[in-house]
Amino acid sequence: MSSSPPSRSAAEILHGYNIATESSAIGRYYATCPRCSHKRKKAHQKLKCLGITIDHEGVQFGCNHCDWTGGHFYRESGAYRSTLVDSAKIEEVKRRKQEEADDRLKVALSLWRRRLPSDPIVERYLAVRGYTGPIPATIGFLPAAGRHPPAMIAAFGMARESAPGVIVIDDSEVRGVHLTKLKPDGSGKAGTENDKIMIGSSSGYPIVLAPVNDLLGLSIAEGIEDALSLHQATGLGAWAAGSANRLPALAERIPSYVEIVSIAADNDDVGLRYANELGRIVLRSRECRILVPA
Repeated sequence: MSSSPPSRSAAEILHGYNIATESSAIGRYYATCPRCSHKRKKAHQKLKCLGITIDHEGVQFGCNHCDWTGGHFYRESGAYRSTLVDSAKIEEVKRRKQEEADDRLKVALSLWRRRLPSDPIVERYLAVRGYTGPIPATIGFLPAAGRHPPAMIAAFGMARESAPGVIVIDDSEVRGVHLTKLKPDGSGKAGTENDKIMIGSSSGYPIVLAPVNDLLGLSIAEGIEDALSLHQATGLGAWAAGSANRLPALAERIPSYVEIVSIAADNDDVGLRYANELGRIVLRSRECRILVPA
């Protein structure tokens, strides 16, 4: 009779792969990747690109940069016993996730292609939120359809400058869309359970709202409204992350010629946490300041 493999804790499994996390308790963590982080540009070596899931079934991980995946499953038989995850199972999970991502992108592109360039409803909504400038081409309008209220739609992806100060985004660069459901008159959000929706696999990509210009500065905010207002007030290039937890991943997309980054943080625990995390990454290669409303 063959002997069972020795039981190993989550901490021991992670140590075996040289993965360092702040805890080995059940949860979702991010860490640097022992396979690729040390090979990257110095400014990106400390980016937490490896996602780790620890649960009752075991430990699994995957790198968003080099696609390294692995882990151990637990098998319960009197005591937890760990078994190396079969590589075919990992590949199947990767394939399924890719198919799901492709399907989400198809939905996002379908919505983006149905947009109208602009509309008084969007213009009024942004004016109520404090922005009265021109609407960039990365923002459009979706009319009400059936039970769906009208919405402002914005594209995640790397837009390009078609003329000085003017941006466009090619369909091939769209990685997802951000929807803000609006009241019919544009006086505010629709007031549904989910007024803001993101569709696609767009983590790590911004909503580009204004190009970086000769000032060589870039302002980044969680929301579209704040990013546009910052651009109107400062003249700097402007990006929106879509939500606080998406801020740190934008660091890798910041162009090398940008000299200073201004991060507008929402004044709450989550907003400050992720704004500071992005700020720490940015400070390794350029000047950075974090703006917090009073």
